Amino acid sequence: MDFTAYSEVRNLFNFKNINTVFSQTNDIVNTAERDKRLSGNLSEFKNEGTTNGVFGADQSIDLRFGGAGASGCGNWTNASGNANASPNCVYMIRAEQRYGNGDGVFSLAEQTRASDAFYYFNRGIASFTNAPRSVRLGLEVNF
Repeated sequence: MDFTAYSEVRNLFNFKNINTVFSQTNDIVNTAERDKRLSGNLSEFKNEGTTNGVFGADQSIDLRFGGAGASGCGNWTNASGNANASPNCVYMIRAEQRYGNGDGVFSLAEQTRASDAFYYFNRGIASFTNAPRSVRLGLEVNF
């Protein structure tokens, strides 16, 4: 019988291992791209809210439908005028619940948080760096 103990440590000092950057900024941050995506998302929210008559003067989208919630999405139309776009409505309700206070009014701040969350999920620091520090310990038994 043979016992072998081992350890493996990678990135012991937990350095940020940048493996790619934005070509426009030569950095892992590109504020102009983020702002452009945010502007596009806010415009899409506004267009759909306006098309369905739920966009407010304060740029919020009222998704309460008189207390019906997602059941009120049955007649939702997308910004292009296509009916049967109720999944878009349900998406906005769920986004308001996740990134807002759950009151059914998708405020501008909540819209911004939802847009930023999607952007940083795809373009956040994890997309530009290698793995952080990791340590493995083990014991091998041969018989």
